[in-house]
Amino acid sequence: FVVRHPPPDNQILRVSYERYLFNTNAPSIDADRRTVSVGEATVSRSLPDTITTWVADAVCISPEDGIGVSEKEARITVFQNFFVEHNVPYSVKRGEIAHLRMAVHNGFQRTMPVRVSLDEEVPGSMRIVEEGEAVQSGCVAPGASAVFVFNTTFAQLGEVPLVLSAQEDRSVECEGVGEPDVGTSSDTVRFDIRVIPEGVQKEKTENRYMCGQDGDEATFSLALPEDIVEGSERAFITVSGDLLGPSLENIENLVSLPFGCGEQNMVRFTPNIFVLKYLKGTEQLTRPLSNKISNYMRDGYQRQLRYVQRYEDGSFSAFGSRDPEPSIWLTAFVLKSFAAASEYIDVDQNLLQNSVSWIAKNIDPETGCFQNIGTGGAANHDSSVPLTAYILAALYETKEAVPSLNFSQIEQGDDQFSSAINCLKKSDAKLTEDSTYDLALKVYTYVLTGEHDRNPELGKVAEELEKRKIEENGTIHWETRGDSGLSLNVETTAYALLALMKMSPNPDIKEQINKGIRWLVAQRNTNGGFVSTQDTVLALQALSSYAAQVYGKDYDLQVTVTGTGREEGEEENIQINNERKMLLRTLKAKVPSEVKVKMSGQGCAIVQSNVRFNVESEGDNVSFALELNPDGCSLRRLDVCVTFLGPEQESNQVILEAQMPSGIVPDEFQLAQEEKKFPNIRRSEIVPDSNTVNIYFESLSKDSRQCLTIPVSVAAVVDNKKPAVIKVYDYYCPCRKARAFWDLEACNEV
Repeated sequence: FVVRHPPPDNQILRVSYERYLFNTNAPSIDADRRTVSVGEATVSRSLPDTITTWVADAVCISPEDGIGVSEKEARITVFQNFFVEHNVPYSVKRGEIAHLRMAVHNGFQRTMPVRVSLDEEVPGSMRIVEEGEAVQSGCVAPGASAVFVFNTTFAQLGEVPLVLSAQEDRSVECEGVGEPDVGTSSDTVRFDIRVIPEGVQKEKTENRYMCGQDGDEATFSLALPEDIVEGSERAFITVSGDLLGPSLENIENLVSLPFGCGEQNMVRFTPNIFVLKYLKGTEQLTRPLSNKISNYMRDGYQRQLRYVQRYEDGSFSAFGSRDPEPSIWLTAFVLKSFAAASEYIDVDQNLLQNSVSWIAKNIDPETGCFQNIGTGGAANHDSSVPLTAYILAALYETKEAVPSLNFSQIEQGDDQFSSAINCLKKSDAKLTEDSTYDLALKVYTYVLTGEHDRNPELGKVAEELEKRKIEENGTIHWETRGDSGLSLNVETTAYALLALMKMSPNPDIKEQINKGIRWLVAQRNTNGGFVSTQDTVLALQALSSYAAQVYGKDYDLQVTVTGTGREEGEEENIQINNERKMLLRTLKAKVPSEVKVKMSGQGCAIVQSNVRFNVESEGDNVSFALELNPDGCSLRRLDVCVTFLGPEQESNQVILEAQMPSGIVPDEFQLAQEEKKFPNIRRSEIVPDSNTVNIYFESLSKDSRQCLTIPVSVAAVVDNKKPAVIKVYDYYCPCRKARAFWDLEACNEV
């Protein structure tokens, strides 16, 4: 049935509902509370207005009869005869002129004279370009709609609240007005429009691990470059009394990269295991926190099943059935993670066994090494040694987590995985030729499997790794590719620290671990993760292992922060005790400024400074060339040409991110058709929250130019458009990138 009614005057519609009512109600029952006397429950609610059909069903539970579900859905349609509707772009850049289209709908059988106004809630945040346009009037025919356009520009960044009002105004001269049905009709809606700064977003993050018992003090310099976009700067200081506090706060968004493939999805799954294990082991796990993390794990587990290459053999690949072959590296990664998660959530044991069996089939019988099948991992090498070390460690961790699995195809008698271990030992003859990453991974694998203790000769591998450590500013770490390979350096250091933490403890090893953890903490991003997938997973594994070892219950830490307030010398004091350790405290800070932090008492904390700003442009690494619209610019398409410049002959996974200009949206159907033209494009996706298109290349060949088209359309009219950023980068090393700006002001109307 249909309900028709006029809304109350000046009603503000603040929420757009997908689900409106979810409630538990008890039906009427008799005095002895055993039988239902009426068998029904009545719920009265005022439904949201405009034109909406609501679908309702019911589920009942009875101690005698179990669960019952309603046979038919109940439907109710609410209809508002007079209402206003807004059509605005997803976002606009400051200084652009947005043509905001507001529609007034007249469901009455008479002409409606109306007055429409658009107002700002925050004075000075919006300006109507043409004087007198803030209030407009007109006539809306019976059963029809009329559109009013407000040409606006915005000075305030962020979510700008606006109020749109439409009211019947009989002073407006119209033909066929007639008498009003019920009073005077009006409608008001409040909405936000996102205003973003122009240019390229940048941020600078500095982390310190500081302890009260050591009386640690630090000064954070919140500086800005000279070429920032005015008004885009903001700064924060965050403090957490637990090493995993920042990661727990942002467990679903640890890295600022897309999550569109099977490896990238794992960074939203695996860290939950380390956090849950740590909280449980240190008796900090509460029921709400356990439920929250377990739900994240279940969601990640279900998402990862999309990337099963073939269920019957348990293999996985980066893009599932879209890939021509599975990835042995990714299968090992998923296997050990699923096995560890099975302690907390339900995991298909048959799938785990299938994965073990498939990996076992891919051992080279002559060398004992695992064959490199498929792609994946930040450290793809021509050598099979690092791959074998990784898979061997994964199998060992899997067996520890799920002892019931059958490993007979890999084990030989009493020797666990002996053929794979022999593969690694053969490579030890040329240790000086190994990369530091290979050394760290081998040492971790030897220590994990017990070979380090059983075979004293393997100590020379750890000794070579020890020689390559880098000590600076009271920290130690290991490097593989210098500054351009931060992701791999984090991964290498994490492996070294995990190995050290499993060795027999002595004062020297403990000191190295402490210094290594301080370096790892310093590399953290603002979300509590690191650079990419593997480095984030391994670094959090190392941090959680360390946090469990040093955990203490006698926390009484005072953190004094000076310099964040508007008054010079103003202090903010943060008290951290056992109950408040996991909390993440965030303070806004002036920028530019210097913030001083001082620790006292008992305990340690992570202190992070984060400065965010936009710049007009920035220099890029020369690993890629990016060309836009070589045949001319159009409002209907974006043509992009990408070239990988090396130095390798083949790149890692490459991601193209194309931000849409204000008022422009990508065409999802045509984009999917374009994707099919290129065998090395594994996936394309539209990210609604940022109006961005992501395109995933499996790899690019050196000096090979690849051009593709992103179909777009105009969703809202915006003048004085600011350029949108298009960038291409190596997923495992995002510093290897190129950027270009898509400027539509000179485009043809074609």
